[in-house]
Amino acid sequence: MADLHSGARSASSGASVPAAVAGVAQQRGLGALLDARHGQPASRTAAAGFGTAGGALIVAIPLDIKLHSMDELSASFSLLHAIFMTCAFGVIAGLAFGIRALIAGSQSYYRYADGLVHLRRADARAITWAEAERLEQVYQRRGRSDVGRVLGYRLRCHGGVSILIPLSRVEGRDRFMDGVIAAARGSALQVG
Repeated sequence: MADLHSGARSASSGASVPAAVAGVAQQRGLGALLDARHGQPASRTAAAGFGTAGGALIVAIPLDIKLHSMDELSASFSLLHAIFMTCAFGVIAGLAFGIRALIAGSQSYYRYADGLVHLRRADARAITWAEAERLEQVYQRRGRSDVGRVLGYRLRCHGGVSILIPLSRVEGRDRFMDGVIAAARGSALQVG
């Protein structure tokens, strides 16, 4: 998992809260809203993926037509064929990126005084700090045993429920995650 919802942005507690989030927070007694983080909209991510695929396809089609009329042993054929293959990869990767964005949907995180709400599409899940067991770092792996850079944190609860929270650094800090870590430590959770 190389990229955890890039483009995440943090918002102050003055941001509007969806009804599903407010409802589950009130139902679970999470207290006051302290901070919110909204991931990049799935539509924007999907548009970037499908746009990349479309652009690569627009370049690949004329290249394919030209390649069929060229001598396969010429140097220009080899060069154009390499460009064509790069465009073909761009079409496949762009489609995969766009489809993945539509499947994953938009995600937002709301930190309350007594817990966290995760909103994915229209489904809101709440975890109180009392239910949480530990906050684990999620690493980008560099091989079988090497630990890479921290990509985010996973809040684990008793019973196997977990919420993945990506890091989003601004000027070297992630203020939203700093608040989550402080709340976890204040609730005597394992952090690390």
